[in-house]
Amino acid sequence: MTRFLVRTTGVKPLIAIAAAHGLTDLDSTTWVTPYGILLLLPLPSPVVTGLFCVSSVLHFAEDVSIYGSVALHGAVATLGSLRGTQAAFRAMFIYLCFCHVPMHFSRCYLRGRWRATVFTIVVTILSTAPSSRMHEWVPLTDGMQRIATAHIITELGVMLGAM
Repeated sequence: MTRFLVRTTGVKPLIAIAAAHGLTDLDSTTWVTPYGILLLLPLPSPVVTGLFCVSSVLHFAEDVSIYGSVALHGAVATLGSLRGTQAAFRAMFIYLCFCHVPMHFSRCYLRGRWRATVFTIVVTILSTAPSSRMHEWVPLTDGMQRIATAHIITELGVMLGAM
């Protein structure tokens, strides 16, 4: 199983915020297909991680264009090679919480998904309090990568008007 260990010291609320933002998918039944396929399809771990990485680049392209997303991911990969994996994860959580999540909520709201946006913001706020009890190390497992990829596919479908 491909998995990465993420050190949570100093970023626990950021992890909670990043994890909760995908709840906007629940505003309709369109999420069922991508989640069902990705959670049930037997895929080797390297394929799951590859899909996760490619989908991450596509997801952040909504924020900063495809070129900006490739540059962002390249910068984070460079940071990881120079300062270690934990520095890369920390940088990505900072980007997620201070750039991506607010833009994601704005896009959802502007697309008429205001109920999902308000619900997710409330859950996000509530999830930051118990995050203080999070373990020092959290694995980013295949299952978590599959969920993140399903969220990204759901949002891509919404953006393209297919879902």
